[in-house]
Amino acid sequence: MKRADLRRRRARVRVPAEAEASRPASGLVAKLSGSPSGLVGLSRVRTDGGTQPRASLDEATLTEYSERMALDASGGLVVDPEGRAWEEIVVFDDGESLWLADGFHRVESARRAGLEGIQARVEAGGLREAIRYSLGVNATHGKRRTRADKRRALERALRDEEWAQWADARVARMCKVTQPFVTKVRAELERDGEVAFQPVLYAADGRAFEREESPPAAPAAGRATTRAVPRRAALRRSVLGFEELSGASRAGLLVAYPVVESDWSALRDAADEAVDGAGALVALVPAESAWTFAGPAMLDALVESGRFSRAALVHATAPGRTFAVWHRSRADLPGVVSDPAEIAAALDLGEAKVVGQPLDRW
Repeated sequence: MKRADLRRRRARVRVPAEAEASRPASGLVAKLSGSPSGLVGLSRVRTDGGTQPRASLDEATLTEYSERMALDASGGLVVDPEGRAWEEIVVFDDGESLWLADGFHRVESARRAGLEGIQARVEAGGLREAIRYSLGVNATHGKRRTRADKRRALERALRDEEWAQWADARVARMCKVTQPFVTKVRAELERDGEVAFQPVLYAADGRAFEREESPPAAPAAGRATTRAVPRRAALRRSVLGFEELSGASRAGLLVAYPVVESDWSALRDAADEAVDGAGALVALVPAESAWTFAGPAMLDALVESGRFSRAALVHATAPGRTFAVWHRSRADLPGVVSDPAEIAAALDLGEAKVVGQPLDRW
């Protein structure tokens, strides 16, 4: 797979600061910077996607902001009475909608002030990217978050199928809260059966940490017990383990969720015997790991050796994940799909065999 091609086609994935240190000079993923600021129409800004990080908007703040907002005709920006431009809101553009990630008080205040637009920084990405960004906003600017606001953001992360599998320190960085707070809230949600227990948590560098499930706490007097949420086997058990690849029956479509170096090595070494001659290999490209670049690079040899004739990157917007695909299809795969199952449909290779910890339905 040409690394330059990967850099161009992985435009929607932002590389976190913690991964920059391990990024090779010819890295597979390019960091995407926001577009220049400018006014966007308020009618285009969507606030209905669940990206609101706060428990509620503050009416006093809305009144104050709206009274201090006016359009400066000469500069083309929304300014306060002293002529200072208001801080730009942040929206994510998926090509159809502008999802608001930061600036709910400013947007609602601008609407109340009768304005039609407000300055914004536009980032490439969909609803999921906007939600992720929103989880940590207002930690250092704007109306400061209350404890309820922080907990709302954290619970949103821990109820997510992917983010719930992240280590507490990793979740804390995303939500801009302390690690002890994450540990405390996670334990409470698991104890009350509001989220499933995660037996393994993954750090940003791919390390896996096993956990022991604590016995449920005895219910307080007069308090009804909460029914435990059934574990979702599809998200916990691999159809096939990476250690089982060698000697496994061949698959027309092999879908892999590699996490650590040994997973990527197993894919590289077992591709010949694990995938049919006309088959394809699809691998999740982790967004926050040293293996964001090194993993797919290990499999470049599959094209160079002629095992596969083509390679591509496909971004699935609904889960917000990107997959590297090595295949022999003559057709060009779409660069962006809504659901990962559309990748399988485009390849048309029959039922998929999944290896690793599945995060999607194929």
